[in-house]
Amino acid sequence: MVRSSLIIIGLFLLAVWISGLALHAAAWITWLDFVVAILALGMGAAPIREAGPLGAGGGPVLLSLGLFAMWIVALAIHIEPWIAWCTFAGACAMLIVGAVGGSLTTHYHRTLRPA
Repeated sequence: MVRSSLIIIGLFLLAVWISGLALHAAAWITWLDFVVAILALGMGAAPIREAGPLGAGGGPVLLSLGLFAMWIVALAIHIEPWIAWCTFAGACAMLIVGAVGGSLTTHYHRTLRPA
């Protein structure tokens, strides 16, 4: 569930990137959305065992914090509202995935360890 959610969020942010390029949105947020999209797709494509706890919970939370910071700066400097709020939506989704992924990984490791 975590991996597929990361891929969906990554594809959403890629669509925001393409729209930002097509509509001539602010370059900095457009390209940073692209970077986060590629990172999300990479985390979604990596096997959970190789990603470890960072990929399952910590990575998405860190990406969401970056997206939240981008959203705040975008609102503060009055760039196009649509891209700021799409970034906010991605940040919220990424935070939820990180919280769920972290809790699932903790439960997964507790149940599989030998007694």
